[in-house]
Amino acid sequence: MAYMTHNKHYKTGDAPPPPPAKGVLRVYGMKFCPFVHRLKLVMHSVGADHETINCNTKQKPEWFFEKSPRGTVPVIEQDGELIYESDITARYINACYGKDKQLVTQDPLCLAKEELLLGDLQKATSGFFGYAMAKDDEGRKKGMENMEESFKALQKFLLEANQPYIGGEQAGFNDFMFWPFLQKIGAFHRDFVRKNSSVNGYYERMLENESVKACKHPDKLERQFFGEFLNGNPNVDYDVQ
Repeated sequence: MAYMTHNKHYKTGDAPPPPPAKGVLRVYGMKFCPFVHRLKLVMHSVGADHETINCNTKQKPEWFFEKSPRGTVPVIEQDGELIYESDITARYINACYGKDKQLVTQDPLCLAKEELLLGDLQKATSGFFGYAMAKDDEGRKKGMENMEESFKALQKFLLEANQPYIGGEQAGFNDFMFWPFLQKIGAFHRDFVRKNSSVNGYYERMLENESVKACKHPDKLERQFFGEFLNGNPNVDYDVQ
């Protein structure tokens, strides 16, 4: 959790922070955002030293749009250069800092299959948010069905590849791209995850990963924040130090 930072979030009306010092890598994020979580997992895994500026994504500071024209996090800044979007920033960090880690699968066919799987796993993400925002039982049922369909795709992939992780024998880049969403599903629907033995095994193995441990919020905190997020008034500054 500490790797996601305890810094207070800048909000609408706040003056901008000073620019990062020369050579310093800075991340603009929001500590509960799964897309920032993606980037942080990769940064921890490859040992990319950085500083973090947190921004309230519900009450964005005016200057933030100078950093991110799309108004989204994460953003990375270094020596006046700005890059945004979670997959792009994560690939950039891996290319710059991860040459010895080989987080990205090297075999072209295996990599293509991983990326196809990530497309199938998007239903788990849409199902999770769909269930949470559903107004009736039918909507919640559809959300669970989407999550279950994605789980079956992950199960099939792991069994056919005969490997413990999406990336092979150890967690790789595409494991980190999916994990923030599976972690949230587990925080709210742990019994549902347990129903699929392959996915549950994968979930428990990922919990032992050092980067996952470093970036994980307690499940109780995730549930508290997300409940408030759905009500439109989240407190982004829990545990500020």
